[in-house]
Amino acid sequence: MWHKTIDLWILLFLLGLLVLGVWYLYWDKNWAAIPVSVQASPLNSNTSFHFPIFPIYLQNDPRWKDDKMGGSEETLGQAGCFVSCVSMALFHYGIDLPPKQLNELLISYDGYTQQGWVKWDTVSEMTDHQIAFKVPNHPHFTAIDAALRADEPILAKILLYNRIYHWVLIVGKVGPDYWVKDPLGEGRTLDRLSQFKSKIYAIRIVKKISGVR
Repeated sequence: MWHKTIDLWILLFLLGLLVLGVWYLYWDKNWAAIPVSVQASPLNSNTSFHFPIFPIYLQNDPRWKDDKMGGSEETLGQAGCFVSCVSMALFHYGIDLPPKQLNELLISYDGYTQQGWVKWDTVSEMTDHQIAFKVPNHPHFTAIDAALRADEPILAKILLYNRIYHWVLIVGKVGPDYWVKDPLGEGRTLDRLSQFKSKIYAIRIVKKISGVR
């Protein structure tokens, strides 16, 4: 009887491991960070379009690269990829705030955390609640594709050189890949997301709440 009880517990333990393994594979496939090498959309892999190329704001632009960000001692040149992406996203909706001016406004509105992260609600407040950030619980290509179809740019958090988190702005598709504006790029053209050889670790969809243009 004692041996049968032990065998039963071992069987239950193994079944539990199997269930956890299946659940992990499902979660990793459907909800984890997106490998950019996979097909971006099952609906139309031949799609090719993008929003207007310019402006492409670079965080190391001499006009603002030495400006300090709020909440930290870092400069826009060092850590201004997110601010640069937000500037480009706002321009998409007709709001002309280059990184220098956006950074100054964020500081005046107390729009940075102590870590130097941008407060989403502050950007909305600065734009008279015409712009908002949607933060999906999980980054997934269906959310990105839906946003692009709705003419909404998407901020995407990736990993550079397998060690540094970086933000780019998704502004279009090319087959199974995405077009992005890179604040650390050359500033002359769009880049393909796949060239970074990174997963997408988070996204922020920039939405127009009311008429801006």
